[in-house]
Amino acid sequence: GPRHTFSRVFDLEVNDMEADDADTRTSPFESRFPINIGITGLVASNGTPINVPDAYEDERFDPQVDKDSGFRHSSILCQAIRNTSGKILGVVQLINKFDNLPFSKNDENFLEAFAIFCGMGLHNTHMYESAITAMAKQNVTLEVLSYHATAPKE
Repeated sequence: GPRHTFSRVFDLEVNDMEADDADTRTSPFESRFPINIGITGLVASNGTPINVPDAYEDERFDPQVDKDSGFRHSSILCQAIRNTSGKILGVVQLINKFDNLPFSKNDENFLEAFAIFCGMGLHNTHMYESAITAMAKQNVTLEVLSYHATAPKE
């Protein structure tokens, strides 16, 4: 059958389904949901990976997600993304393994490694942004000092 890449953004700042983002969706395979719902919410809150062979047989799965997205979950593998201090920054989730198989221990190890790389990438991005901000502040300070050093006394 057809294969899709489904991208979903969970908002760490929003804790209910009241968030209306219909205007920001660019395709039916991109959507934004609050982070405190279903399996993703559990992983975001406690950091423990979850591997679900059949979503509809698992009481932690919220079928409302499928109703809202128009996508049907079968198998789910979910892992927290952490920074270098261990703080949860986000969650990465794989759904519906090819051939309707459940996710394996090897898949779990792969997703854990991927989540580590995501965390490192987010950390590096944050560090880069901090360095750029510090350089901009330094440049402004030098310009102000230069102005005051060369401005004639009135």
